[in-house]
Amino acid sequence: MPVPTAEPLIHAIGPGTWQLYRVTVVRATGPTSLHVAFADGMEGDVELRGWLPAVGGFAQLLADPELFAQVALDPETHCIGWPNQVDLDTEALRARMVA
Repeated sequence: MPVPTAEPLIHAIGPGTWQLYRVTVVRATGPTSLHVAFADGMEGDVELRGWLPAVGGFAQLLADPELFAQVALDPETHCIGWPNQVDLDTEALRARMVA
């Protein structure tokens, strides 16, 4: 089976096996925390302070609760992002939630 390269929402879970980690819901639940739901039913809250690097756009998000609250789900890519052009890696966020 060829490895998909253009679709960032598909992840290998074993040889020749792929899983889609599609985010369906995201909302700010605090100044630096999110509630995230995935299409497979997994959902939960995740604290980003201490996990995101406090540099560049991430530092801006962590320092500005009003900006952080503007989190949105891109309707085409299902990626989580903010108006300051910062977005989160879906796979890394999911791993953080199950850790």
